[in-house]
Amino acid sequence: MNINVATLKRALKELKKTTLKDSSSDFSRCFFSEGRIFTKDGLSSSSMMIECDLEFNVNFIEFNNFINSLDSKENVSFSFENDVVNIKSLNSEINMDHCVLDITFETTTYENVIEGEITIGNDVFDSIDKNNPKLELNGLLLDFKANNIVSTNTKVLTIKPMLETELEVKIIIPKYVLNKNSTLKNVSFDGRFITFTDSNIERNVALIDGRFPEYHRIVPKSFRRDIKINGNELKQKLKKMVI
Repeated sequence: MNINVATLKRALKELKKTTLKDSSSDFSRCFFSEGRIFTKDGLSSSSMMIECDLEFNVNFIEFNNFINSLDSKENVSFSFENDVVNIKSLNSEINMDHCVLDITFETTTYENVIEGEITIGNDVFDSIDKNNPKLELNGLLLDFKANNIVSTNTKVLTIKPMLETELEVKIIIPKYVLNKNSTLKNVSFDGRFITFTDSNIERNVALIDGRFPEYHRIVPKSFRRDIKINGNELKQKLKKMVI
């Protein structure tokens, strides 16, 4: 069985987000099963379909380091002997131990199902805070009642309209499972978890349990003046000011 290195690199970059760094934990491993590669950190999981009918698991950090040391144009092959898997490319190889673990990836659909896509966007992603002691600020708010996507780092508040639904709930998705160009598809959620597909990566993620700031109170309901300006021209002027 041969797998393209570029495919593995792309998958591992995203699967790293739901892998524990503690090498003594079963959740620090990378799993190949039922035509997919996946990781779990105990609560959240990430998976990508891959052309592979193998069933095994290896230490994620060691496997990731080896794959990223290879040329993306190469392929790797896998062979097994007892509890050891040999992973070989054209010029490199590594032996890693694998074991039998009762850990599987389950495709889940929760009670609240969203028909359509939710596109995050650079501006919203960039204003999500990081390492804030208030955990809710380290995530993205989906306000289904107001049909808004909201983020803030306490200095910048970004609000973006999203698709309309009949739901009247708010949920907070952790930043670490999102990207600037994320488009969430096949979205469903309950009070604790959300599942979605983003760039062929299927995720089942624990939501942030917290109360997002009442952002509506910050936004003025009316303005004394309404000024229209050219966005590109303003951007160029601001760049010159920074320089």
